[in-house]
Amino acid sequence: MKLACGYIIKKNIQFSILILYNFFYFSNLSAEKIYISDLSLLNNNDKRIFKSQCTKDNKVIPSSECLNFIGIKIYLVGYLKKEISKKELELFKKKSIQYLNLAIDSGSRKALKNLAWVYSSSKSNSIDLQKSSEMFKELKKENLTYKINNLSKTNNTKKRKKYNLAKLELAILLIENLTVYYKSGQNKDFNYITEKQMKDAKNILKKVILQSKASEDQIKSLRSKVRNKNEIVLSFLREDLKLNSKKNKKDADEYLKRLKSLITN
Repeated sequence: MKLACGYIIKKNIQFSILILYNFFYFSNLSAEKIYISDLSLLNNNDKRIFKSQCTKDNKVIPSSECLNFIGIKIYLVGYLKKEISKKELELFKKKSIQYLNLAIDSGSRKALKNLAWVYSSSKSNSIDLQKSSEMFKELKKENLTYKINNLSKTNNTKKRKKYNLAKLELAILLIENLTVYYKSGQNKDFNYITEKQMKDAKNILKKVILQSKASEDQIKSLRSKVRNKNEIVLSFLREDLKLNSKKNKKDADEYLKRLKSLITN
């Protein structure tokens, strides 16, 4: 028992020393939103990256990218640490959430995804799956809105090729979502979209592929990119669709309309 207590005390002392040492290392920097002492929580490689990318003239740049970087990196240090007390992990999590929220307020979409992951982390001792689910839903809407807005910015002759690939990526993303809606209604008393609507959606995707003039490798790469980026988001959507609701049906109809609009734009 004494040995165990001694080990815990030793680890806490080492942790405190580490914070103090790194506080002096970064003491010549100043920031408005980022506390200099929090930089001590980063590992050595991330400290170098942060100092290189997020400081100028001995001042920290509190951009959305830098806020997101320090936020997720602080949490990863605690998450990946093999031996860590609950108190330490909560410190890492609290600091991480603080910076990720600031990054979101500054317009970082990556921070929204990172914060949702932090809330859903199984290593946290205060899991908030409801918050995580809500954030992933919000992220799903943000992704679609972001891509739709990007299409309007790139729709010109000089950027036609890039525009077509962006349109194809959006079409694949919509199909991935519609597939989840379709499968969630199979073998049940309700459905979000019919079999005919799903076939029509797939035919629209084929037309978008032809219009894009994308190569097989490009199509394969886009499919992989969309699935990897939205795998977690879609898993939360599957859970949400288990209970029938008018809102879910309305969302499915909206995605169908957006997909159909791609072959006329």
